[in-house]
Amino acid sequence: MVNFLARTALVLGRAAEMKAPLEEVYQFAIRVGDRYSTGLALERLAAVEQAIGEIEEAHRHFDQSANLYQTIGDAWSLTRVLNLQGWFALAQGWREHAWEQFKLAFEIAASAQIAGNALDALVGIAELSAGTGDPELGLTWLFISQIILPAPRRPGNARIACSRA
Repeated sequence: MVNFLARTALVLGRAAEMKAPLEEVYQFAIRVGDRYSTGLALERLAAVEQAIGEIEEAHRHFDQSANLYQTIGDAWSLTRVLNLQGWFALAQGWREHAWEQFKLAFEIAASAQIAGNALDALVGIAELSAGTGDPELGLTWLFISQIILPAPRRPGNARIACSRA
């Protein structure tokens, strides 16, 4: 529930109100040993911190969330967070870091056949490519995606792809 409230608060410009409840959810998830919920709380906390200008904390929480998702083998959530990290880095002007996050998100998502997250990574790569004056770079990645992503996603591939990261 707090996950949805945090998303709504971000859209309404009321992110600061969600920091304390998300910190409570994070602590609760740790106490009960729910690693997925811990990762999700960290992910949402990072988004809130970014919105309220707590850049270092946001960066740290995104990293912790991604590491946790990788540890539990959740490629879907991992690639979602890597894409969020890419957009976060791009907003901070950290183009090289953004490139690394989008590229890794694309590689894992394509390997696991998670088309939506692979395409999100490609949008980030295209955004970065537009800023370089090299539009062919974005088109090259789009072409690569057409080769890699045509097969439907098979559930077992997500865990395998995540373990390769």
